[in-house]
Amino acid sequence: MRSTAFRPFLSRRVFSTAPPPPPPPPAKLPRKLSRYAALFAGKPVSYITSFLILHELTAIIPVGGIFWYIHTTSWVPPGISQEVVTQKMESLQRWSEKKGYGWFRGDKGARILLELGTAYAVVKLAMPARIAASVAAAPWFARRVVEPVRAWGARRWKFATAGAVGIAAAAVGAGQYFGGKQIEKE
Repeated sequence: MRSTAFRPFLSRRVFSTAPPPPPPPPAKLPRKLSRYAALFAGKPVSYITSFLILHELTAIIPVGGIFWYIHTTSWVPPGISQEVVTQKMESLQRWSEKKGYGWFRGDKGARILLELGTAYAVVKLAMPARIAASVAAAPWFARRVVEPVRAWGARRWKFATAGAVGIAAAAVGAGQYFGGKQIEKE
């Protein structure tokens, strides 16, 4: 039983001033966002996971596509002279040799580094559009991809752990296990 000797000391207020009032409730969301907020409230982990996957996909796929386009067409961004490109390629060549990156040696290697850097910069410039697209597609992606994969994993894990429990129990002689329940021996 608990001692009540210290209860008067614990129930007394120890602050000299009243605590600050709680923050006001958040303002109502616009109608377009309230739909996403309602969906998000039900399964936040699935929606965050789908957003992160989509955000990465909207970065990796365009970098590859833009690099391929720049590489096959030998495109140079407008407003940049060929002399600046040559100067930067020489700088990249020296850098790659200094770092020991053997696969980027020569003019071709420096050109590839320049093309990769340009593709990366273009994708970074498109970040606001990528974020908007990822947020807009997250509910669909969560419903069609993330949730089915999660359900499959949960079923798979359930069967795997039931088997592992049975094997472990048999190994230590703790009886027979079926579906995670112990059955007494007669």
